[in-house]
Amino acid sequence: MRRIRLRCRRTSAVEHGFSLIELTITVSLLVVVLAMFAEALASSQRSQSFAQDRSETLDALQTTMARVTKDTRQATAIDATSSASRLDMHTFYKGAAATVSYVITATTLTRSVNGGAAVLLVTRLASPSLFTYEPTPTNIQVVKILLQVTPKNSPNTTVHLTSEVRLRNLSNP
Repeated sequence: MRRIRLRCRRTSAVEHGFSLIELTITVSLLVVVLAMFAEALASSQRSQSFAQDRSETLDALQTTMARVTKDTRQATAIDATSSASRLDMHTFYKGAAATVSYVITATTLTRSVNGGAAVLLVTRLASPSLFTYEPTPTNIQVVKILLQVTPKNSPNTTVHLTSEVRLRNLSNP
């Protein structure tokens, strides 16, 4: 009976389990792999957020540029008080003659019709200078518009849109 007990107590080296060093190395490698996976996931989410923010900013700029271009194209007169940060014009709004003003205050662009309440068009403007009003050699008036906006979640990015509008309906002085 003694022989049986001795055999039961003997175990081979394979049955002893893992050493503390082996467990430490395995857990360390697992932590490194999980950290790399987490960083890749976070980077993917940031990239998607940046792309979505740039897309939304570009959509807002295109809508604003279309509005400014339409009002300017059908203008009958541009006020002499217009500057790089303010564009005042006599144009048509809902089929009637109106005075439309585009004004930049700090980093926002607003639009008002006939001196009414200003409607916010764009925020986070990168430049306070958007409008250039010049005569061309053929005496056709041109308004150049440059919209530059810094997207909210992409601080190192600036979205630019430019337009050059030839005034069609100018009144002769």
